[in-house]
Amino acid sequence: MLKLRDTGIITALSVGVLLSGCETTNSQMETTVYDMHRRIVRQERDLNDAVTKLNETTVDLSRRVEDSDLQTRRVASMQEEIQVKLDNLERSLDGFRNTLYRHFNLSGAGTGTRPLSPPPASGGDVTIEPPAIAPAQQSTAMPSMVDPVEQTIAPTGADAGTPREDYARAQSSYAGGDYQTALRQFDEFLQSYPNADDEMRANAQFWKAKSLLNENNYREAIQEFDKLRGQFGMSTKVPFAIHNQAVAYSRIGQNDEAIRLMQSVIDEYPISPAADQARADIRRLQGN
Repeated sequence: MLKLRDTGIITALSVGVLLSGCETTNSQMETTVYDMHRRIVRQERDLNDAVTKLNETTVDLSRRVEDSDLQTRRVASMQEEIQVKLDNLERSLDGFRNTLYRHFNLSGAGTGTRPLSPPPASGGDVTIEPPAIAPAQQSTAMPSMVDPVEQTIAPTGADAGTPREDYARAQSSYAGGDYQTALRQFDEFLQSYPNADDEMRANAQFWKAKSLLNENNYREAIQEFDKLRGQFGMSTKVPFAIHNQAVAYSRIGQNDEAIRLMQSVIDEYPISPAADQARADIRRLQGN
């Protein structure tokens, strides 16, 4: 028979074995939990890296889309500027031909001419007199750059009585050289259609300022070009507004300010037609 002492020894050994087993199980559980935690941390880090890369890719794609849109608008503006210059050249040739007909008393005078097209949307008045020429001696304004909005001369039907029609009417006045009427009509357009398309309103503001410039109201023109830059900062007409503003400053004898503005066009819009003209005008103002 087992003695009491032997029974106690056996019991103690059993408890020791059980405790040892519990300690082994706890150690395995701790190892498992730690391993799972490490995997979760790694997955979170990988996920964060993936989200960061996705965000960077999204931003890059958005930037590329914006750049592509800007380049498309610039190319379209350059194409339309060329078309406007061709139109002006054709009108000049028509006038020269009519003069020859009248001079030599030939028949057919007036044939081949066509109505004036509306002024472009974002062009600039460019030729600047050298500093020695008095402000009263003005060069002929030649607008450049158009957009699809400004290619409509006289909307009819569904467009009748709409902002587009009133805008086209003001365009026609400007194209015909009636700058006072154009100024009034563009001003009425801006007051009557505060919720019209931003680009159309920017166009109207630009040509309102241009009308003032062509009427030799240089200080008022400067203020109106400033309004365009403040209200329609993303418009494609901004570089041309700055350049025309510089022209106005040159006409009142503030050549330093004119050069500063033209240089800003070159710095901020280096590949725009306005920058090309600004480079040439700076050379004229500096007497080069």
